[in-house]
Amino acid sequence: MPRRRNSPPPFEIMSALPAPSAKVHAPSIDRIDRTAGWWERARYPVVLRVPRGYVALAGLFMVGLLVLAYMVGQSRGRAEGIAQARAEYELRFENAPVGVVPIQTVDRTSGTPAGANSGDSRVDPREEGLNYFVLAHDDEQGARRLLQFLASRGVDAAAFETSRGLYKVVALRGFPGKERSSPAIQEYERKLQRLGVEWGNMPGGRSFTNQGMYPERYKGGEVGKILRPAAQ
Repeated sequence: MPRRRNSPPPFEIMSALPAPSAKVHAPSIDRIDRTAGWWERARYPVVLRVPRGYVALAGLFMVGLLVLAYMVGQSRGRAEGIAQARAEYELRFENAPVGVVPIQTVDRTSGTPAGANSGDSRVDPREEGLNYFVLAHDDEQGARRLLQFLASRGVDAAAFETSRGLYKVVALRGFPGKERSSPAIQEYERKLQRLGVEWGNMPGGRSFTNQGMYPERYKGGEVGKILRPAAQ
């Protein structure tokens, strides 16, 4: 093919093309001169190689810590709120005039309350053959506190010493066995259950509904001391 006149030869065209720009590559970590001074090595980036699985585990661990911290804070706040509410409730209960009821101890052998000059003809207020709700079994101090609480709520009750050294707290409204399902006794039982929940929410109190409040037929023949609220 004839070459045009005045056109440069091919080798001149190739020599006229601009040289390709040189690419600058960052030095590999393996190629860094470890013998160079720290000021020279400081210009290279610090690369930390961590497997992706470790990164995922670290993320899950951090999320778990946040959830745990939230749960601990929420539980602690709830516990402090309950403690404060109980303290306020106890303060109101102690300041209430009806909550301070003296409890007397009656000896079955003499029928005489401690500190009294005359005997009580009704040593055991229960009537043989009737059923009574047993509310709790506790030591003497716990039984006295429960009797004070029940008296302040208008429930007549007494605590009877058992052979194990505990006191059995009994509500003194008796009823025949056939009236167990009557509306009046069922309403009375629901009232005792509500008081049991209220007593369980007080400091030192234990809900006697959870302990198993149950009716018991009084057969007589029991021995031991009796705790009863003093007559007002």
